[in-house]
Amino acid sequence: AEHAEGSSRGRLGIEFGQIDVASYPEIVQEFGIDEPPKLRLYKHGKEEPFSLSQPDPEAIVRQLRFLSSPPTLALDSSASLEARIRDAQDAMIVGIFADTSRPSYHQWISTAEDLRRELFLFVEVNYEVAAGVKLLAEAVGGLDAGAGAGAAADADADA
Repeated sequence: AEHAEGSSRGRLGIEFGQIDVASYPEIVQEFGIDEPPKLRLYKHGKEEPFSLSQPDPEAIVRQLRFLSSPPTLALDSSASLEARIRDAQDAMIVGIFADTSRPSYHQWISTAEDLRRELFLFVEVNYEVAAGVKLLAEAVGGLDAGAGAGAAADADADA
């Protein structure tokens, strides 16, 4: 019931069916049910871990929003990237890409999907945005719009 209430509050396009299995002993016996059902979520064919110690509707909404959101956050300005770096609470991983059609970018998305469960924030930017952030430009030896350490890494990954 808490899951249904939480999903309806969040307007997530998710609905939960409800049945009081205890009132249907033949179902309990046929399927060997000996505990309340567990919620299992799947995204792109992979099961997403979902556990809440307290079935609070608001916590369910937050968790469902997190699991249904894109695995990375695309930023289009140096100012927004600087703000994210400054406000990062735990770990933030920044990917700098010249071309999002390359295999290295698709591997980045796959890695982001796997590691986001560990609450890493994945941010993706282009070279121009990264070059505008002094901290990143210094860390990779200076970025420019078409070359630099990121371009070499992209080329190596695609080879």
